[in-house]
Amino acid sequence: MEGAVKFNRGCSLVTVTEVLMYESVLTALLEHARSLHPKEAICLLEGEIDRKQGVVKVTGLVIPPLATYGHGFSVFPLFYLPLGLKVVGTAHSHPSGNPHPSVEDLNNMVGAISVIVAYPYRDLRDVKAYNVNGSEIALRVVRP
Repeated sequence: MEGAVKFNRGCSLVTVTEVLMYESVLTALLEHARSLHPKEAICLLEGEIDRKQGVVKVTGLVIPPLATYGHGFSVFPLFYLPLGLKVVGTAHSHPSGNPHPSVEDLNNMVGAISVIVAYPYRDLRDVKAYNVNGSEIALRVVRP
């Protein structure tokens, strides 16, 4: 469907080994998490997947309209998302400081990767990326 939101479903067929994230996206993720602390933040990651190399490039983020942010959870309605997104994964915060995904995190994953931003939201040290199997994958910050 032309202009529809495209979720990279079926990504379990792609072995993702590395995430390249624009520096501006990292900065926005950290600020979004800080601004909602102690509630959990959530956003969608836009970009592209190089299926041959197993690399996900994150070039942007979208804060979902009408998202609900709570203590220990965050959700968003899919039907309010803007058209034309190329979603490669999601990112959310863990105000507890634990950077590891829960079973619920993995079961509700959208796209090829899940990025967790853990308290105290300082820099790349507090950000981890995971594939659909819950395995941590390399995360590098790049400039466009």
